[in-house]
Amino acid sequence: MKRWTGVILLAWICLLLSGCDFWMNGSYSSVTPNQGNTTPGNQENEEIYSYRDLLNALENTVEMGIQKATFTVSRFDAKTLDSYMQRATEHIMTNNPVGNFAVEQISYDVGSSGGRQAIGVNITYSRTKSEILGMPVVANMDEAVEQIQNALASCEASLVMRVQVYEKMDLVQMIQSYGEQNPHICVEIPQTSVSTYPESGIDRVVELSFVYKNSREVLRSMQQTVQDSFAAAQKSLKGEDSTLVKVGKLYTYVMERHENTMGTSITPAYSVLRYGVGDSKAFAQVYAALGRWVGLDCETITGTRNGEAWCWNAICIDGTYYYLDLVQCWKNQTYQLKAFNQMTGYVWDYSAYGEDGPPAGEQVPTEPTQETQNPEEETEGETLPQESTSPVEETTETTE
Repeated sequence: MKRWTGVILLAWICLLLSGCDFWMNGSYSSVTPNQGNTTPGNQENEEIYSYRDLLNALENTVEMGIQKATFTVSRFDAKTLDSYMQRATEHIMTNNPVGNFAVEQISYDVGSSGGRQAIGVNITYSRTKSEILGMPVVANMDEAVEQIQNALASCEASLVMRVQVYEKMDLVQMIQSYGEQNPHICVEIPQTSVSTYPESGIDRVVELSFVYKNSREVLRSMQQTVQDSFAAAQKSLKGEDSTLVKVGKLYTYVMERHENTMGTSITPAYSVLRYGVGDSKAFAQVYAALGRWVGLDCETITGTRNGEAWCWNAICIDGTYYYLDLVQCWKNQTYQLKAFNQMTGYVWDYSAYGEDGPPAGEQVPTEPTQETQNPEEETEGETLPQESTSPVEETTETTE
């Protein structure tokens, strides 16, 4: 027993006499250079033999969010070590995605560890360790877009992710288009700012900030109301196989549930379905989203009507496009699905449907769901009901 006690005591004395300046205070971590199968979590204190080893070790340290680390560098003289550290620091803060995104400063001191020359590295971050380790890593822009759509669906205030193969994309426009096509998911399209770290290169950290007029709690309540309305619309069409009948019934569902009022809102789907308030764009976008929800091939068309900016719907029935202007139908108190040759006064980009334009139906299909009206009977120049704006920050009830 005494012999084992003596061995333990001798080992302890040797440890105290080793003279390791960095390890005495216990505030440094040892990081292994990234060689082959080495993982960022390894804590073995291996010798660094080259500049590449040093750069890899520093990058691993930064990408783990570690503030202090030691590296054994006994093979380098002071001048070479200083040169390598300056190059590695500049590279990390300029080119490494996490370093460019999160590091404010990298400094170092020369000392010893286990009797060998070592450097103690100190890293100051502008982001927290949880922000660094918590960011999702995606392979490409398709996966990045999916992350953004998930963030919009959850009404998040921001999103930071690392994109390993970044390609230039107008993410602000993508978010705008996604919100317009999916008003039941993105009930309010946020003001969006996008930054990439670094500004060039294949591998980047992408940071998006979303600014909403409504609180997240209110937005989630609105989102639930809209999605309940979508579910109710789908239920009302259950068992209906005729596309033409679906088109008419969906018109009734949207336009005959409220005393409609023309106005604008930053939450178009909620305002249309909850209050019956919207402009031609809001009504067309909500109808298109509902149509796709119930299986229709339906789109929103943006153009002009009699010289005024206007939106309406294009619906494909048996390979031919027909057109529905919800606001004009409502104004004339008559549901009317139009053929292409009946779209007098409407101007839009026909080429969006192919080089030769949309398939031109000469007349409306012969299975209307409600009485149709000749387009010449429309009253032009009528003043629409007074404008109003629906509440944008109101906790809502579930729509029946």
